[in-house]
Amino acid sequence: MLHHVLPLIPQCFGVSSARSRRRFGETGWFLCYVMLAWSIGFNIWRQSPYFMNTRNLYSNYPEDHALMPYNLKWFYLVQAAFWISNIYTIFVEERRKDHIEMLTHHIVTIALVLLSYHFHFTRFGHAFMLVMDFPDIFLSLAKLIRYLGYDMLPNILFGLFTISWVATKHYLCIKMMVSIWTEGITEVPLEKRYPHCPDSYASYPIVGFMWAILCVLQVILIYWFFMILKVLERVLIKGEDAQDTRSDDEGDSDDATTTNN
Repeated sequence: MLHHVLPLIPQCFGVSSARSRRRFGETGWFLCYVMLAWSIGFNIWRQSPYFMNTRNLYSNYPEDHALMPYNLKWFYLVQAAFWISNIYTIFVEERRKDHIEMLTHHIVTIALVLLSYHFHFTRFGHAFMLVMDFPDIFLSLAKLIRYLGYDMLPNILFGLFTISWVATKHYLCIKMMVSIWTEGITEVPLEKRYPHCPDSYASYPIVGFMWAILCVLQVILIYWFFMILKVLERVLIKGEDAQDTRSDDEGDSDDATTTNN
């Protein structure tokens, strides 16, 4: 699908650049995965007791958390496998200009997925993954349409991407960081906290370790957000298209829509 099906779409639109067809295939594959995984994850969340309720992310810990529902466990393992595979992918693909930031982002994401799984904070991890993945849908759509040679619609999608980025990767992300530091401990009775209860990891040192990783992730996201603001400056002030070379291949002279997997 990546190499034989998706690249045919830009070819049908008259795109002659081999690089654009290749990048269309890569982005199309990523979009297919993100939309499918996010839809499944959202459906699991919608049917869960912690839907739109941060306190229930930690209720009845650790009994109701150590034994994960089958669908949530499947979602978790697939997500972990996807991000681990991305580590391999960024070394196989042509090196991009934000290679170090992207590699750090992937390592931090994998650490959060695996640690939340091991510490039984999977409800938190599940909701956090949904929050973090949502803006990627708008960004990938903008990139795909840009590779087909259109300008106006990618600019609109980039605007939606920027709004969703601020709402999810900063506002909701920080809100969830506050939640796990406060409710993640206070909602768990003392007798069910670490080390008083088997299978419990609810303690300030353990949560603090996860919180430190979340802070590293937030620093990367803030850095990327400043790159997004530079693109918006060019669009709103200079009247240019929503393009930037932040994640282009190193040495590439062509612009491409901002990317952040």
